[in-house]
Amino acid sequence: MSTINLPEWFNKIFDVEDRKLNKIDNNVIKLEDFEMSSQQSQTAESFGYQWSRRDLFDQSNAQSQVRAWLIERFGVPDLYLKENALLLDAGCGAGQSILAYFSEMIRNINYIGCDVSSAVDTAKERFEEKGLKNAVFIQSDLNKIPLLKESVDLIFSEGVLHHTDNARKSFEYLSTLLKKGGLFIFYIYKKKAPIREFTDDFIRDALKTMGPEEKFSKLLPLTKLGKALGELNVKVNIIDSVEILGIPAGEIDLQRLFFYYIFKCFYKKDWSIEQMNLTNFDWYSPQNCSRHTVEEVRSWAQDGLFDIEREYVDDSGLSYVMRKK
Repeated sequence: MSTINLPEWFNKIFDVEDRKLNKIDNNVIKLEDFEMSSQQSQTAESFGYQWSRRDLFDQSNAQSQVRAWLIERFGVPDLYLKENALLLDAGCGAGQSILAYFSEMIRNINYIGCDVSSAVDTAKERFEEKGLKNAVFIQSDLNKIPLLKESVDLIFSEGVLHHTDNARKSFEYLSTLLKKGGLFIFYIYKKKAPIREFTDDFIRDALKTMGPEEKFSKLLPLTKLGKALGELNVKVNIIDSVEILGIPAGEIDLQRLFFYYIFKCFYKKDWSIEQMNLTNFDWYSPQNCSRHTVEEVRSWAQDGLFDIEREYVDDSGLSYVMRKK
């Protein structure tokens, strides 16, 4: 096992025995002995590519909107972080969500960022640029994080559980790392209307043999169509709900009608076509991409002995703040 220079607070909870480690840099741990399914390996490759595109996601217009969306779903971050708390970012990616949501509050806590992909390198780079030194990064399967049981105060997992081989099992495993009374804050994809579900799987299957750059290119026409629909600024009045297709009655923008009920075609007026395409890539590229119902996720809380402190449901997903009993 390689010698790695790690902070004392982390050494106390670092549970590694007979595990192969590869020292890449100070405070970056890459485990060599975890195996991935073919779907998980492909998903890791997709996100490694996505989070290397700092030219697209690391923009002020994107960051401010990410923060607003996080606060809308989870509430103000001041409610959750106590000074010197230990936070596990399960599926940290490039640190996009954690830095947008908790911002300067991260300076007062101890942070562990874990991701199955090479995005941990980008996350570490971004933390260093902001002078955030109380952080350790691990590249590992989220079901095999080398931490002691009941060792962390808060788990943050923004849009990650559905990208594992089994979202429920990942939730249950991560819960074992959380102290009693600790918080689990997460977002997971919601099951969509039937045409949208079919189209999403059809497109994802069509892309599965392509490399990340080819996928990004292949999705550009779809993204341009979404932009064209958005720029029409046309409202459609659905007089009667089309229950068989899950389409409710009411007035809806034409682009949103396509987005929610036919296929994902992300559109933001002030974003570039490449930024919008990266969001569509985020959805269509990973092979692991499960969708869930409210009833299903609530059952996780009951089985895992959690109290649900906050539940936010929108057309895209399910956001929860749960406290371990």
